[in-house]
Amino acid sequence: MKTAEEIILEFKELPPEERQKVVEYVDSAREDAFQITHYSPEDMAKIEHDLEEAKRGINVVGPFKGEEANEYLRNLMRNA
Repeated sequence: MKTAEEIILEFKELPPEERQKVVEYVDSAREDAFQITHYSPEDMAKIEHDLEEAKRGINVVGPFKGEEANEYLRNLMRNA
């Protein structure tokens, strides 16, 4: 496998239209790699509020294990 340095040196030797293809590919790969989610201040306040409640055991269910978890899920399905 070629090193990054070798690829860069080869890239510099490409004609402009071929360089453009590489640039477009790298740009598209960068966009697909990771999308940052931006939340509004209001949404962040709700998330932080829910997190604090969860830490205190408010508005949470469980933890369930084994058959107890299965029964809880069955009840949810019956009541859906």
